[in-house]
Amino acid sequence: MPQIAGADVWDDLLRSVRTHRHREARHLKPACLWVVADGLGNGSLDPDDLDPGMVIEALAAVLVEAGLPVPDRLWRPLWHLTNDGAWDFLAEGGRLEPADFGPGRKPETISSVLTRTDRIAVSPGLSGAWRSASGRETLQDGLLEMLADGDDNSRATARSLMPGLPASSHSAPALGRATRTQGRVSDVAVRRAVELRAMAVTAERYVEEGWIVVDVSSAESHDLLCTRGPERLLVEVKGTAGLGGRVFLTANEVSLAQGPQPTALAIVSLVKLARDGQAVAAHGGSLKIIDPWSPAQGDLQPVTYRYRVPAT
Repeated sequence: MPQIAGADVWDDLLRSVRTHRHREARHLKPACLWVVADGLGNGSLDPDDLDPGMVIEALAAVLVEAGLPVPDRLWRPLWHLTNDGAWDFLAEGGRLEPADFGPGRKPETISSVLTRTDRIAVSPGLSGAWRSASGRETLQDGLLEMLADGDDNSRATARSLMPGLPASSHSAPALGRATRTQGRVSDVAVRRAVELRAMAVTAERYVEEGWIVVDVSSAESHDLLCTRGPERLLVEVKGTAGLGGRVFLTANEVSLAQGPQPTALAIVSLVKLARDGQAVAAHGGSLKIIDPWSPAQGDLQPVTYRYRVPAT
């Protein structure tokens, strides 16, 4: 693995972000970089295949925590950071460029980007730094300094990431590992809002088709039990702010889907997020149903393992 020489490994990226931020949303690019570093650190993101839905939802959680509006086009910082060299949107023909989107040189919708994208991978030139814990901490320190020295929205974002930062601070914070936040309530609130929206959209469709729908998610390995006369269908529901090209499944969910009972998978993608007072609200969403659903082994990719530690 390449050695991380120090803060200068991020200099070009931080300089570009500082210079090329939207004047009315100067906090979004730094916050987007922060949540990607955080996701790589906790294992929820893969540096070779960043999940855009997870990035968008984590970014929304930061904004909710900061008390700031959640823009409808929250995917845009993720795209624009390719121009700063943070990561690449990769297609079969190589890296997607602004020129690939016609005379306007910028996509107007998330689907116009992601339908052409095979995967999003961190920049090869920064791969070692992204994969290094100390490298990511150095980046996050630089991002907090940028936010703390910025406008009101930037400082509010910095305080959501580092609660000890004074409200009037215009100077760079002194950081240590103990000051970093983990498991914010807003992260859970955003995930729950997306889940509930996905459940509502899916249940509405089945009710329209004449099914009786019961939410069994708190007690079963699936989310909805749908009955219609003698028919009985188990429905697993997944929600995401991305396109839903990949979803995470538990071992129990896979086992149930591969079993003898009729099972369907409902994916609600492109869920939008907004503040609702001190809470977060989800709306919109595009529903896709796979029925019957029995995931093939070749379509399942292990992302984690449970290790039994030897007794001696």
